[in-house]
Amino acid sequence: MKKKQGRFLLLFPLLLSLPAGAAPPSRGPWAPHRTGKALHKCLVATRRIRARRGRPAREVHAWFLLPQDEPGQVVEDLALQPEPKEILNDKFGRKIAHFYFPEIPAGETRVVRWAARIATAPVRFLAAKKNCSPGLKAGPEIRRLYLADGPYYGIHSPYIQKVATRIRGGEKDPARLVRKVALYLERHLSYEMVGGWDKAEVVLKRGTGSCSEYTYSFIALCRALGVPARFVGATMLRRREGPSFDRAHHRWAEAFLEGYGWVQVDPLRRDCLGPDSFTISSPRCVLGHGDGGEEPMGWKYTSVAQAGGRPAIDEKYFWCGDPGGKTFRRVLDHGAPGSNNHESPRARVKSLAEIGADLCVPFLADSLVSRDEKAREEAARAIIGISPRAARDIRYRFRRSRKVWELFSRGLAKALGRKRRARAGTWVVLFPWKGASPGRKVLGPFKA
Repeated sequence: MKKKQGRFLLLFPLLLSLPAGAAPPSRGPWAPHRTGKALHKCLVATRRIRARRGRPAREVHAWFLLPQDEPGQVVEDLALQPEPKEILNDKFGRKIAHFYFPEIPAGETRVVRWAARIATAPVRFLAAKKNCSPGLKAGPEIRRLYLADGPYYGIHSPYIQKVATRIRGGEKDPARLVRKVALYLERHLSYEMVGGWDKAEVVLKRGTGSCSEYTYSFIALCRALGVPARFVGATMLRRREGPSFDRAHHRWAEAFLEGYGWVQVDPLRRDCLGPDSFTISSPRCVLGHGDGGEEPMGWKYTSVAQAGGRPAIDEKYFWCGDPGGKTFRRVLDHGAPGSNNHESPRARVKSLAEIGADLCVPFLADSLVSRDEKAREEAARAIIGISPRAARDIRYRFRRSRKVWELFSRGLAKALGRKRRARAGTWVVLFPWKGASPGRKVLGPFKA
């Protein structure tokens, strides 16, 4: 681990792209695979902890899963801020950054985050017989970890055993068996995210599930068939162009095929299954492979935070373009957006504007609720230059808060030198509407 540079701890040096088939030995072996054209992006993951007025937060912990190199993904740079208390390695081979604050005074905020340059590419795992290595077997550690039962699996349930037997038929080839499990889920489940996770048996009987419930069902059936399986957790790139948030994240599965190695299978994606291959095509940042129940992450697959005093805690995963590493270098030069917890609101907005509005949309938006009127005005001025998509992200984020929209409206109106009051039911928003000439700033109404 290298020493701090500026206000960041550099965890990994600049790395070259992995050749096809290369992978960290702690999480391999991977099946033979091919990768497509890579997208280069900057990703900022943030946890913000704000102590309540009159009530300090004590014993504040935050844990982040950190991305690593793997097929279809190269972590070219990774920086953490502030310096974490420790970097943990769990039994699944995942890296976890642990941040700790003994106390956060009442009314104050602390921010922890990591920023990374990610190269993400489609990857196809080739499970044809010509790629089979008969000597490649699942070792005792893989079998112990990934054939065990769990609270969301229920692999010994008579219903799960019955479905697994029906899927197996007379099939013996491991790749075709895993493919049959994925096809069964595709035909018998439809996507629905309502919050919470149910056991695999409940999901299969109900016929609907979230990505996590699809994955738990896949793992349960694979393990019931004697195939080691685990889950993959990731944050997804929602838009290829411009900045974007990932609010939902995504989870899919991974199975160990005798003679091949680990292959990734996403039964939610219809393009996942080929005749002799499994494809993961969506741009993503994989954060870890493993199973649930291991502290501190439990069944989570992005980050976890806990504290005494019931502080307000939020989580953001923010993607933006990174041509030639320019965005990442701006972060390293200026510090992470909003990283200095002790600077004044106006100084914070100024430092954000120096980094660039394209990277700092979510953090500039936080300044729109500042009690400092000048800070709101300066944040509004900085946001004037952002893209329509980024502006829509701000609208989406604050769509339920009338107070925030009124502050936003006043700040934007004043930034343009206009006096306009937000009327009940209509909030004024600065937005470059369709048809506006480039660079033209338009004030328009937005109905709640």
